Amino acid sequence: MAEALHQLADHPSAQNLRHAQQQLDQFQVAFDDWMQLQRWSQEYRFTTWENRLLVLEKLLKYGDRRDLAQG
Repeated sequence: MAEALHQLADHPSAQNLRHAQQQLDQFQVAFDDWMQLQRWSQEYRFTTWENRLLVLEKLLKYGDRRDLAQG
């Protein structure tokens, strides 16, 4: 996911945006599996990471809307 985000930052394009969104989606699915036990035992850590992922998702959606408006 980090590489996809760096690629998007260095070379903004619709293709790189889609790739970053796909990578984020895959990471979020894996994150839920990884953090299943942590969710209850370390709720603050889980919530912090969940919020970080939501921010990334919102930034990518903003980029998508902006790209569509310009395209």
